[in-house]
Amino acid sequence: MSFLQPWMLYASPLVALPVLIHLVSRRRFQTRPWGAMMFLLQAERLQRRMAKIRRWLILALRTLAVAALLLAACRPLASNLLGWAASSTDTTVLIIDRSPSMEASGVGERTKLATAEFQLLDALEKLPSRRYVVIDNVQSVPQEFDRVDDVRQAEIFRPVDAPANIPQLVEQAVAYIRDHQPGTVEVWLCSDLQRSSWRPEDGLWNLLHQRIQQLRQRVRFHLLAYPDTPRTNRCVRVVAAKPHTEEDAGRKRTTLRLSFTIERTGPASSAPETVPVKITLDGATTTVPVELHGPRAEFHHHELPLVAHADAGWGSITLPADTQPADDVSYFIYGTRQERHVVLVTTDAKSSRPIEIAASVTPDGETASEVLRVAPHTLQEQMLRDAAAVFWCAPLPQPEAAASTWLNRYVERGGQIVFFPSRQLIAAEGVPSGSFAGVTWQGWHDVEPVVANHWRSDQDVLAATESGRGLPVGEVTVQGYASMQSAQRWSVLASLPNGAPLLARLPRERGNVYFWAVSPDPKHSNLASDGVVLYVVVQRIIAQGYQAFHGAAQREARSPQVEVTNWRRVISHRPGWSSEFEATAGIYEVGSQLMAINRPPGEDEIDRVSDDEIDRLFADIPLTRLEQVTGSLGGVVREVWRIFLGGMVAALILEAILSLPAARGNH
Repeated sequence: MSFLQPWMLYASPLVALPVLIHLVSRRRFQTRPWGAMMFLLQAERLQRRMAKIRRWLILALRTLAVAALLLAACRPLASNLLGWAASSTDTTVLIIDRSPSMEASGVGERTKLATAEFQLLDALEKLPSRRYVVIDNVQSVPQEFDRVDDVRQAEIFRPVDAPANIPQLVEQAVAYIRDHQPGTVEVWLCSDLQRSSWRPEDGLWNLLHQRIQQLRQRVRFHLLAYPDTPRTNRCVRVVAAKPHTEEDAGRKRTTLRLSFTIERTGPASSAPETVPVKITLDGATTTVPVELHGPRAEFHHHELPLVAHADAGWGSITLPADTQPADDVSYFIYGTRQERHVVLVTTDAKSSRPIEIAASVTPDGETASEVLRVAPHTLQEQMLRDAAAVFWCAPLPQPEAAASTWLNRYVERGGQIVFFPSRQLIAAEGVPSGSFAGVTWQGWHDVEPVVANHWRSDQDVLAATESGRGLPVGEVTVQGYASMQSAQRWSVLASLPNGAPLLARLPRERGNVYFWAVSPDPKHSNLASDGVVLYVVVQRIIAQGYQAFHGAAQREARSPQVEVTNWRRVISHRPGWSSEFEATAGIYEVGSQLMAINRPPGEDEIDRVSDDEIDRLFADIPLTRLEQVTGSLGGVVREVWRIFLGGMVAALILEAILSLPAARGNH
């Protein structure tokens, strides 16, 4: 039980006051034998037993009245699930899901996130804590606060369009507790239980169980959940926006072919409906009536006129407002697609052939792609000028060589470089003396077949897909690997059972530098023969470089990766801090580029994790679940002193009734 004024419990000995008064009162009277009273006592002997019971009841009611008054003065707290709230804690950790699905509204048009803000801050004001730590799906580091008012003023409950990775957020909370070693800890987790956010099949949950059980502190989790889904909802998503030019009576006619989908959920999702769709193109808005005849409607090549000289621009599609406003708008950009240019530096064309094939394929099947294969000594700086990525399968360049200078300039502009072990290193012809960014090869090691035992599935090139399905990194078999050493700190994205890095990334201000410890040669790994991981990694790296060097780009909202310095908002349906532009849907100018940011597809899903899955994920971990209704104004923690005060009044009334003298008849 928790109390707002626990110091009043020091007065608990006062509960014995009625008993003490009763004992003192009995000593005030002395018994003296008197002959005339003997007949009266004999007459009342039959009623003495009932009188004794009544006296004990009166004493008990007086004691209960004092106890109830004392408890009411302590101002006890209770949760809405009739369980007692947690005791005073040293640190309270708040895990906030700010994803688009938390913007669904309920009673009184209050959203899930706004309801969570009201109920959570109300609970924190009643539950004392020395420190408050906030972790959300936007900020990269935990934020510390000393007071509840500081948490409220920080506006951490502002909705964004970036997805939430619940196991990763819990991992950050556990890491904070482990590193800072606070006393007792309460962790409040606010979420709508969306499956794409919780990722119940993610292997990170098993690792979290071990880390939580190894903590020295007493940690208890409170899940503040809003699992209700909007009764009816529409969502829109742009699939493609491509300029198209054709001859019409000897004149060129340029149009924008727009393809988009509209999905409906709810009881009336199959009923015919006409929806006014607002289409904005380069600032000009038109409204088009759209006929819907089922849960999902696809519209292909809806044509909009374009100015003949317009080679790039932006736009949006907006549906009428409903209970889930985050999915009522989708942004797009259009422009002339430029050829993807990739540079492959190699001294062994045969072993690097899988990389060349993976880089030559384009996801849309329409954008032209060129893979330029060169030897290290024939590399020229102009080859790197507009390259989406550089794959280096040769000895590392010498620090003083011109190639090293060119590569550093390329990375500073936002380029992507991936290094693979060279043929000379594998052939044990001596460890090459070259290095790049402080990284050197240390030697080649032939081993019995092993597989990666740890990799980062929450971020970077090995991240799971938006549906939550992870890459089969654990199926990559290694028969040989290169050991490497770095003069600066790097991020290990995947490692082997002996702890050696399998894939590492060096932190750079703009571009990225990756080092693979294995070769795609089938003699040393199945990276090429089971090429899912290799293909996905190559395509993601090329996509990162293409976005950095070419004018128009589509991107899903995500947590900000770098500090925003040159972004300018063109249009967005929600306000946002400049530091959260990458997490907020809209159209932005990034330098000379146009960027369209939209919510991830997983945010349109309505599947929720079940109670059984929650029990499995938090097995053997103290957890209190508080399922709430969106829009509710009721607090999750409430004062119950009125109950005790009412009990005191009832006890005094019963005591007064029992203390009334017995009615006497007329004789």
